[in-house]
Amino acid sequence: MSQLQDEDQLVGGLVDAANRIASQLKSDRPWREIESLDADVQAISNAYREARKQTLSWQGNQCDEAGGRIKIRPDFSKLTADQSHSVLRILENAGDNTTEVAIAPKLSELRDPFTLRLQRAEEQANDKLDEILSEGDQPLVRKVPLNLHNREINNQADIDRLIEEIRKALMEQLATGVRIRIT
Repeated sequence: MSQLQDEDQLVGGLVDAANRIASQLKSDRPWREIESLDADVQAISNAYREARKQTLSWQGNQCDEAGGRIKIRPDFSKLTADQSHSVLRILENAGDNTTEVAIAPKLSELRDPFTLRLQRAEEQANDKLDEILSEGDQPLVRKVPLNLHNREINNQADIDRLIEEIRKALMEQLATGVRIRIT
């Protein structure tokens, strides 16, 4: 019940069911007439399983979306099946290895920690792809951070300076004979 409450998923009739269960457990003899709560316990259990099922499905969708972003990178389609699998497996491993009937990890732990793991896994998958695409006589793929996050632009001159900074940074890398992946 508490996991559903923490996730604001204890709503409607489930609130009443939870209150009846809590009241029974606080009574002097909670075991008496406990079977009268069977329907309430079943309703809470079903809601919990459904919440976990939806969250795990969401995790799968997030992993699929990350895989889609990797697959659209140039030359991904040229990978062998084993190479492709080695890149995408990193994303698959980001999800929680649990079921909808498990009680751990908590529902709350199936979202935020997963999101961070998936972000790291996507970066690792991109790095692995860079490594594979740089093998043999292929030009090295180098990450180039442009550091554009939270950059403010106030006028045309700011835009021109920014474009020139980007151009200079990219041209310096290209001059060394590498391929560039902007991060």
